[in-house]
Amino acid sequence: RSRSRHSLAPIGLNLRIYVTCVFIIYYGVCIGKKCNFVALLLSGDYNLIYIAMELMEQIIARAKENKQRIVLPEGTEERTLKAADRVLADGVADLVIIGNKQEIEGLAAQWGLKNISKATIIDPENNPKKDEYANLLFELRKNKGMTIEEAQKKVLDPLYLGCLIIKSGDADGQISGALS
Repeated sequence: RSRSRHSLAPIGLNLRIYVTCVFIIYYGVCIGKKCNFVALLLSGDYNLIYIAMELMEQIIARAKENKQRIVLPEGTEERTLKAADRVLADGVADLVIIGNKQEIEGLAAQWGLKNISKATIIDPENNPKKDEYANLLFELRKNKGMTIEEAQKKVLDPLYLGCLIIKSGDADGQISGALS
């Protein structure tokens, strides 16, 4: 079969979606459960396996062509870190992991993850841009009654922080949902 027959171009997916797909594929592999791809492999339908493998290769190649900066706000969750390690090892995306740096590095060592050091790790408590992000959130929400004090508290929440990192242009997207 020709590669163009299964091309992703007609689908019109943007690169953030490609990176998300790659992360989900890796996440499925890391959790060891029967995600759809694993079920496909177990089915024994080699034609479908070939198409799925080709599709995965295209998704990964497109993501590598234009690396995106992706925020992972659940930086201490095991499956997230294992998938992040794989994404970093393959050079699919630049990752920003939110959490305590020592805790993340300790977990990475405990689980034998060798590539987590390639990610940018942002600790919400000790973030040098904490005030900048709090002011951004305050400006965005002041008409809804948010005070600067409330914004400063919200910036400590990894999910809010991740969104503010994107809004300020410091990242391109966020993947979360393992814990939230």
